[in-house]
Amino acid sequence: MPRRDPFDRLKGVQITPAKSEHAGQPEQPRPASVLDDLRVSEKKKRRRQYEKANPTVSFRGIPADINEQILTLAGEQRVMAGEIVEVFLIYGLACVDRGTLPLEPRPKAARMTLLPLSGSWQKRQGWSEETLHPVPKPIPPRKTRKEPKTLAAWKSVVSYRGVGEETTKTLRLLADKKHVPVGEVATVLLKHGLEAYKAGRIHFDPQPLATRQTLAGWSE
Repeated sequence: MPRRDPFDRLKGVQITPAKSEHAGQPEQPRPASVLDDLRVSEKKKRRRQYEKANPTVSFRGIPADINEQILTLAGEQRVMAGEIVEVFLIYGLACVDRGTLPLEPRPKAARMTLLPLSGSWQKRQGWSEETLHPVPKPIPPRKTRKEPKTLAAWKSVVSYRGVGEETTKTLRLLADKKHVPVGEVATVLLKHGLEAYKAGRIHFDPQPLATRQTLAGWSE
């Protein structure tokens, strides 16, 4: 007896889906989810208008102790270190103009040599032979322990943001006039400004600027 297909009775029968009780009514909007209220964080591009308007100014040879005092003072006043530098440079330049802060560059000591430039043995005066009364001179032992090397002042470079362009230009002109590096002139002016502040000759009056302070106000 041939096997019967169990689905024969369903062939040719059209199945109509059941009508919903909401048939004919407009589709209801989906309820808002909490996730819909969350704003997707977008990566914002950093605006550099302030950096462009206030470029950094670098000085070579500023001693570490002077730089530390400036940073500490800036933290106490809640202003940028460059504004402290700006005030001290303006004050120092004014003192130079008044003659109360003389700048007198001096030549540095020349290095010594035992072998001057000379092609003659007799003309080399850096050493001689003692034949009449020789005096023994013991050579002390060489120190083997290596002491920590300190960075030379001229190798250190510090940068400040907030120093005015006009102030920087005046400082460079003064350094060119005195034939000394800009960093040395800046060091003298900054040290003079720090001493004046400690002596009470410079008074700071920081003014609020957005979320930080600015040294728009200071007096001598």
